[in-house]
Parts: sequence; C-alpha cells; structure tokens
Amino acid sequence: MFTKALMTIFAATSLITSAQADVVTEYAASLTSGRFSPGHVAGGVFDGGRIVMNDEARTLKLTAAVRKICPPGMACTLEVPEPLVVELPIVEESKDPCGGTTIIASEDLRPVDGMLREIRLHISGPSRCFVALQGVTVTYHTAFYNRMQGNELKADSFFRGGDLKPVLAATPIGGAFQRNNLLLRKEVSIGLQNAKGLISQGNHRR
Repeated sequence: MFTKALMTIFAATSLITSAQADVVTEYAASLTSGRFSPGHVAGGVFDGGRIVMNDEARTLKLTAAVRKICPPGMACTLEVPEPLVVELPIVEESKDPCGGTTIIASEDLRPVDGMLREIRLHISGPSRCFVALQGVTVTYHTAFYNRMQGNELKADSFFRGGDLKPVLAATPIGGAFQRNNLLLRKEVSIGLQNAKGLISQGNHRR
C-alpha cells in the first residue's frame, strides 16, 4: 500500500518536471548599455533593450529602445521613436579559447541588391583567460552596396547586457497554455490526494 502511494506521488512529480522541461524554448538577456551607429539610428540614443535566442526556431532577436535627443533651446516633438527590432536565423555557433560562446544570426541579400544584416551574440563562460567579461555582448552589423556612390556602406551598433537566462513559455496569461496548466495542476492535485488516501488507509489497517 505504501509503495503504491509512493509510486503515485512520484508519477505526479514526474508530470510536473516533464511539463516544466517542455516550456523552455527561449533564452534572453537584458541589454543595459549600447551605442547606435548613425546608419541604424539617427538622432537618438540607446534606452534599454533585450536579446532573445529562440532555441526551437533557431533565431536571434534584438530589440533596442531609442530615446530621442532634443538639443538645448530647440523645440522638439514628443513622439517616441520606433525601437530597433531585428530577428534573424542562426547560421553559426562557435567556442572561443577563453570559454565563451559566439552565436551568429545572419541574412545576406546583397546578391539581389539587398542588405547584409548580422547579429553577433557573445556569451561569456567560465573564463580560462586572465580577464573575464561577464554577461553578453551583442553586435549588429549591416552592409550594402551604394550604386550612387560606388562603394559599400557598413554600420555597426554595440550593446552589452546581463547573463542569458531561460524564459518560460508560461509567461503569457490566458490562451491554451493557461488551460493546459490548469488541467495539469488538477491532475497533480488528484494524484497527491489519492496518494494521501492510500497512506491513510494503510495507517488505519495497522
């Protein structure tokens, strides 16, 4: 009887563990400092952001807020500038000698008169070098050929942030996930109640 109760509790615990393991598909880090290239953002400064790696879709998404600069003595409009948002497919991952990881997401449309866009994410690891940089560094690079000027124009924006951490898919409220989560909680609750009942029956029989 007691063994059966333990098996019931173990099954309920396993249900919770497997559900939690299934909802982690993204890893994110807050960006705390940055510098825009004028080729990416003109007339504004970095005002916070985020880098997200989607492990399932194999993408990197960079979001960087922009704060407008109003020179002293000038009349400026109050609209909030659009953030810089770029999402690209991951094409390469590599380890460096210091223990860090570099992930590159890129899309190159230059062969069809488009633009090269690239996000380079460096994740610091347990460093084997003398100087260790913590957290993440992000570089957003673009390049395209200007036929009017006859040369290639390049731009690079740089950002730094905290550690990359898992993001649970449970974050959204409502929808299918909330319904599934409620059903899971109900099943686990019933399983634990059954286990307590089995233990109680065993104690009475003694």
